[in-house]
Amino acid sequence: MTEIIARPAAGARPTHAQRKATKAAVTQQAPAQSERDTLALQVAEILQTMFMAAAYNDNDGPRELHNSHLNAVDHLLDLLLAPECHDRASEDPAFGETREHLALIASELEFAAVLMEERELSGVPLPAQTAYGAIVRHAAEYADRLFMAYCADSLDDLRHLTSFAGMRPFRDRPQPPIRRVEQEDEVANELNREQLASVLEHVATSANLLNDLLTRVPQIEGVPSEVQSLVSMAQFMIRQIGAAADQATGSWIVGGLNEWNCGSDFAQLGKAGAA
Repeated sequence: MTEIIARPAAGARPTHAQRKATKAAVTQQAPAQSERDTLALQVAEILQTMFMAAAYNDNDGPRELHNSHLNAVDHLLDLLLAPECHDRASEDPAFGETREHLALIASELEFAAVLMEERELSGVPLPAQTAYGAIVRHAAEYADRLFMAYCADSLDDLRHLTSFAGMRPFRDRPQPPIRRVEQEDEVANELNREQLASVLEHVATSANLLNDLLTRVPQIEGVPSEVQSLVSMAQFMIRQIGAAADQATGSWIVGGLNEWNCGSDFAQLGKAGAA
């Protein structure tokens, strides 16, 4: 039998089929993802949206002004959310180490927020810098809550962070007492289910229209860069309001948070036949 098997000549290069087979043989299989990791990645996608609103706003944004902590966050989020598309350095967390990724992201975002609060960004108008700083601070607090929720025994906190209520800034100060009104006033002012849905649909539709109008501002010739920065911040906040109202009424106007921030065709991205 051995006499009829063709042996490759000494120094011969492997064929394309041989290289492909060898590569397939050594490719590591990704471990099965737990519900904890699945929820954490969903929250990390929301965190990435917050982060990009400040770090990638325009050429005058904080990331372009040598805030190395934002560069680190950008890299770590890429490794966590799309590990197959980015190179992993020796000092980076290992593939599948979600907890270590989240700990480093929270730490770097906290450093970035402190740096933005302590150091003025040259060339950036004060209102825009304040807006950048507020978003990065919100993202840092959200990342810290994500890490703590991931480490908790229960998954309830992780599930909460995927909701609109969970994305809102955390406030631990006591709430003022609620003034009770007369029962007849409550009944008179209470909206029924259809009325409430109509109000929320109006909010979502108006937010979508306003977002479209603001998108045209940078196209106007001669608009100062500081005005464009403030418009971009306003668009970010409007999209969050619109997404909350839209989701509460069935997400039929634009969609969920991802559709509002990334486009109405978000669900079709990467699928066969998608444009």
